[in-house]
Amino acid sequence: MRIKAKLPRRDARSGPKRRRAGLRAVQGCAYVLAGLLVIVAVAAGGFYLRLAASPLNLADYKGRLEEALTSRLGAGWRVTVDETVLELYGGKPALRAGGLEIRNPVGITVVRTPWALVSLNPLSLLVGHVSPREIELRDVHLRGVIAKDGTLSFSSALDGPAIAAPPLPEGTPSTGSASPEAAAPDVAVPPTPASGEAQAPSVVSTAVASLIRPLVESSGLIGALDRARLVDANLSLLGYDGRERVAFRRVNAVFEQVEGGDRRFDLELQGVRGDWHVHGTVGGRRGHPTSIEAEGVPLADIMLLAGLSKVPVASDVKISASLATAFGRGRLDHLSGRLHSSAGTIARKGSAPIRLDGASAQVQWDETSRVLAIPALTVQSEGTRVVLDGSVALAELGRWRIGLSGRDVVVAALDPQHPAFRLGSVQAEALVGEDSIRLDKLALKGEGVDMALTGSFTPNSTTEILSGRLDVKGTDALRLVRLWPDTITPDLRAYLAKRLLSGSVEQLTLSAALDAQDMKAAFSDAPMTERSVSLSFAASGIGLSVVDGLPPLRDLTVAGTTSGTHVSLKAEDGAIAMPDGRRLSFSDASYLHTTLHQPGSAATIGFRIQGGLDALASFVRSPLIAEAGLPEIDPAAVRGRLDLKASLPLIPGTIPPLSDLAIDVTGNLSDVVVDKLPGKERLEAGAFTVSREAGLLTIKGDGRLSGVPTAFDLRLPRTGTGELLVSATLDEAARGRRGLPVAPVLTGPVAVKVAVPLGAKGVPRVEADLARAGIDGLLPGWQKAPGRPGRVSFTKTETGGVTELRDLQVESGSVQIRGLLGLGQTGAVERADITSLRLSPGDDMKAQLERSGGVYRLVVRGNNIDARPFLKWINAAPAKGAAARESQDIELDLSSTILSGFNDEAMTNVSAKGSVRDGDLRALQFAGRFRSAAVEAQLAKRDAGAPILALRSGDAGATLRFLDLYRRMTSGRLTVDARTGDGVQEGRITIDEFALQGEPALRRIVSQTQQSATSANDERGGTASRSQAVDQIAFNRLTTAFRRQGARMDYSDAVIYGPQVGFNLSGFVDHARDRLDITGTFVPAYMLNNAFSQIPVVGLILGGGRNEGLIAVEFRVAGALTNPSVTVNPLSAVAPGILRKLFGWMQTEGQPDASAPSPAANAVQPPRRRSAR
Repeated sequence: MRIKAKLPRRDARSGPKRRRAGLRAVQGCAYVLAGLLVIVAVAAGGFYLRLAASPLNLADYKGRLEEALTSRLGAGWRVTVDETVLELYGGKPALRAGGLEIRNPVGITVVRTPWALVSLNPLSLLVGHVSPREIELRDVHLRGVIAKDGTLSFSSALDGPAIAAPPLPEGTPSTGSASPEAAAPDVAVPPTPASGEAQAPSVVSTAVASLIRPLVESSGLIGALDRARLVDANLSLLGYDGRERVAFRRVNAVFEQVEGGDRRFDLELQGVRGDWHVHGTVGGRRGHPTSIEAEGVPLADIMLLAGLSKVPVASDVKISASLATAFGRGRLDHLSGRLHSSAGTIARKGSAPIRLDGASAQVQWDETSRVLAIPALTVQSEGTRVVLDGSVALAELGRWRIGLSGRDVVVAALDPQHPAFRLGSVQAEALVGEDSIRLDKLALKGEGVDMALTGSFTPNSTTEILSGRLDVKGTDALRLVRLWPDTITPDLRAYLAKRLLSGSVEQLTLSAALDAQDMKAAFSDAPMTERSVSLSFAASGIGLSVVDGLPPLRDLTVAGTTSGTHVSLKAEDGAIAMPDGRRLSFSDASYLHTTLHQPGSAATIGFRIQGGLDALASFVRSPLIAEAGLPEIDPAAVRGRLDLKASLPLIPGTIPPLSDLAIDVTGNLSDVVVDKLPGKERLEAGAFTVSREAGLLTIKGDGRLSGVPTAFDLRLPRTGTGELLVSATLDEAARGRRGLPVAPVLTGPVAVKVAVPLGAKGVPRVEADLARAGIDGLLPGWQKAPGRPGRVSFTKTETGGVTELRDLQVESGSVQIRGLLGLGQTGAVERADITSLRLSPGDDMKAQLERSGGVYRLVVRGNNIDARPFLKWINAAPAKGAAARESQDIELDLSSTILSGFNDEAMTNVSAKGSVRDGDLRALQFAGRFRSAAVEAQLAKRDAGAPILALRSGDAGATLRFLDLYRRMTSGRLTVDARTGDGVQEGRITIDEFALQGEPALRRIVSQTQQSATSANDERGGTASRSQAVDQIAFNRLTTAFRRQGARMDYSDAVIYGPQVGFNLSGFVDHARDRLDITGTFVPAYMLNNAFSQIPVVGLILGGGRNEGLIAVEFRVAGALTNPSVTVNPLSAVAPGILRKLFGWMQTEGQPDASAPSPAANAVQPPRRRSAR
C-alpha cells in the first residue's frame, strides 16, 4: 500500500512564523554563549582569586617552560629550571622560575639566578601551552669580559672564570619570529680574513657590534623575548687579563621591543664612583641605526675600562655623551658623537687638584681609514682655555696615534691678578697603548715662551717607567713655572709658583728617567736616585720672595744644576729691596744640597749683606723680624755702616720661624748714632760686634747714652724672648734728669741695670741696688741707712708727667712690697697700688695709697693682716720735726678677713675707717669679731670738748690680749668710753661676766689670803675655811676710770668682783717702760663679805667701804710687766674695814715708789713677734 505524504499548504502567514522561529534560535544561541561566557568568567575569576590567595605550584609545567624558553632562544641554547610556581605579577599570570640557568651554545652559563618571573600568554595558558612573552631576572650576578679586540661578552659570575664567548659561526641558523631584516648579519663579527681578502672590521667596529648584537639577535635572551628586565643585578667588567676593571653593585635594566621592530633599552648602573645612566634605541631595519645617550659616567671608570688603572690620577669629573651608529656589510658604517664633561677636579696623588670648568669634544669615526676625527676639542680650567683639533688613528691592535694642534691658546697666569698669556702654537703628537704612552712631541711657542717636551710612560716596564726631556730658551720665568708639569720635582715647582716674582730663563734643560723605585718615590716624596732627574739652567733678573714677612730679593743672576740627589745654585749682583726704597747689597750667595736622597737632610745657604744702618733698621721692621722681638728703630734716626756674613742649614720645603733658624752671623756695626731711643735718650759713638752662633744672637759694645758712659749687651736666643741689657751708675743729678727719687727721700749713688725685652710690647725693667743709698720717708716707718741691703725692681713708664714704677718689688728688711708706685717730679710718693704688702711675716694684704695735700689716703684690703706694726705706730711717740709729723697724717680704710694682734689673738671680718692727724686719732669706725663675739668702736664728736671713743667688745679677754694690754682674762663684755685728743685721754672701762685664768699675782694674793685666814681661824678656834680655787676665777664686773698718756695707762677706783672674790684696784701700767704699780684690796667670798659693806655706817666701819667686805686683804703688784712682784698685808685679813685702811696706809709709806723709772725706762722695748694665727 502506498502512502502519500501531504505537504502543508503554504499560505500568507508562513513567512512571519519562520522569522519568529529563527529569532528564537538566535536568542537560544545567545543564551548559550552568554552562559559559556559566564562560566568562563566565573572560572577565570576563580582562577585569579586562587592565584591571588597564594601561588600555585605547577611542577608539571617545569619541562614545558624549559622547552618554551629554549625554543625562543634558538638552537644550541639550554635552559634548566628547578621549580615553577604560577602567580599573579602585575595583574597577569606569570611563572616564577626558581633556580633558572641559561647556557649558550658553547656551554657557558650566561644567566644563573635564584628566581625569575616569566610572563605568559593567558590564552595559551588556558589550553595548557606555555608561551613566554617577557622575563624578569632578579639578583643576578653577571660578569662581563672585555676582549683584547674590544668585544664584550657576558657570563654568570657564579660559573667560574669568565671566558669571552666566540662569535657565532657564519651561517648558524637562528630561530624566532624576527624578520630577515631584524636578523643580525649586519652586526655579526666575522672571522679574520685570510691574506688577500677584504680588510677585517676595526676594533671600534668589533666593540660596538658586540654591544648592539645581543639586543637585535633573535638567538639570545634579550632578542628572543618581547621584554626582558634586570632587577638588582650585580655586574663586574673584567679585562682580557682577568682583572676587574669596574664593578657595579646594582644594575637595573629594561630591554623591550617597540613599534616597528626597534629595540629600546634603559640601564641604570650604580657604581662605587658614581651612577651611570645609559639609554637608547636600536633600529630593527637593516643597518640597525642606533642612538645612545650616556649620562654621569665617571671619568675614573672610563680610565679603568681603558686599562689605565696604574695612572696615579684621581678625578670626580663625569662625562656625558651622545652617539649615533649604523652598520653596513658587517662592519661599522657610521659613528659620530659629542661628548662633554661636568665641572670637577683632576688630581695627582700628593699634589694640588686641577680645577676643570668644563670640556667638550666632537668625534667622527672613519672605518675605512680607521681614524677618529676630532674637529673640536675644548678644555676650560680656571681661566685657561685650550681649543684643539686633530685625530686619533688606530696604529695597530691596542695602540692609537694621537695628533692635536691649536692656535691662540689662552693660559691663566700663576697670580690671578696678572693677565693671562697666549700661546700662538701648540703641537702634540703621542702614541697611546694599553701598556704605554709615548709623547713624541709637545711644542709650545708664544708670548715669551719657547719650549719643547718629549717623553714616555710605560707602567709595566721593569727598567724605565717614565722618561722625558724639556728644553727651554728665552722664556719668561713665571710662564715657565706655570707650564711646568707638577709631577717633575713637585716641591720645587710649588715653591717657585708661590715665591717667584720676575725673571727670564736664558737656558734650561731638564731630563728625567724614572724606574719603578723612582716613580714610587716621586709620588710619595721619598728619595730618588741620582740619574732620575737632571737639570741645568741660567737665569737673570730674578725676583724672589724667599719667605713671607721678609723683603724680596731683586735683580739676581742665578745659575745652577740639580739631579735626583743634589742641588747647586749660585747668585750674584742682587739686592734686598725694602718697601721704603732702601736697599742692602746681597752678594756671594749660594745654595748647596748634596743629600737629597736622605729624607730630612738640610741644604747649606750662605750670603753676605752690606749697606747702611738705616736700611738695616728698615729691614728689622719686616713682620718676620718683628716677631723675633728685635727693638724697632726709626730708619731716619739711625746712621752708620754694617758688614755681615751669614750661613744657615735649611731643610727643603720647610721654612721654620726666624727664631728656629740655625743661622750663624758674624760682622760689625761702626759709627753708630741713634737720635731717638726710648726715654728720650741719644746714643753716640757706638761700636758693636755682631755674632749669632748656636741660635744665640749677641750684640755687644759701648757708647755714650745722653753723656753717661754705658755698656750694652743684646742677647736674642733662638727660643724665648731676648733682651737688651743697659748698665750704668746714676748719681743724684742723673736721677733728677730722669725723674727718679732724689734727696731727701733717697740719697747716694744707685747702680742701675735696665733690661729691655725684645718684643713688640716690651717694657724696660729696672733693677736698682740700694746698698749704697739711704732711705728716709719713702713710706711711713721705712728707714734704711747706707750700707744696709736693699733692692728695688720695677718696669718704668711715663704717664701724664708721672713716673710709674710698675711690677714694683721692694725688699728691705721686713718690708716686702709688690705693686705699682707713682712718683712726682720731686721724687716724692704721690700714689701707690700695692697688690701685695707685707710689713710683718704672714701678712696677706694689698693697699692703695693716694697723697693729697700732705695726707696719705690709704685703702687696705687683706685676708690676713698683722696689726702689731700699726698698733706700735699709733702708740709711738710723735717724731721730731714738722716733716716727720706731716708724714704721719693718714686716712685709713681697712678691711680684712683676719686681723692678727698680740698674744695670738685675731679678729675676723674686720672693717675699719679712721683718720690720724699729727699722730692723733681724729675719726674711727671699727667692726670685727673675736669668734662669735662682736667688736665695735667709733669716735663720736661732742659739741664741746674732745671726741669720745666708744668701744664695745663681746670678748673682753680677747680684746685686751689683742691690744697687748692684759693676757689673763677670758670672755667678758667690754665697754670703753674715752675722751681723745692731743696728749691725755681719759675715760672709763667696764667689763662684765669675765674670768681671770692663771694670773700669777692673783694666785699669790689668794694663796697668802687663805693662809692668813687659816691662821686667824686657828687663833679663834674656828673651823678651817675651804680652799679657794685660783686657776680660773669668774667675776661679774670690772669697772674703772683710766687716764692714758702715750704708752702709760693710769687706773683709779677700779672695782672687780664676782661670786667668789672681789678687788679694789688703783695704779698704772706703762708699756713703753715695761713697768706697773697697782695696789688693791682682795675680798674673798665677795657676795657674803660685801653684804656687810652695804649696811649704812656699819658697813664703812666693818667692811671698809661699799666695794669691800668684812674680811679682805690689802696687796700690791709692782715691777716689770713681764715679771711683777706681789706683796700682801696679812694683818689686813683680820682687821675690820676701817683698820685695814690704816694698815694699808702704814705699809705703803715704807715701800719704794714703783712708778719711778728704771735705768732702762727710756728705752722703748721692741715689740713681741708672733706667727700669724
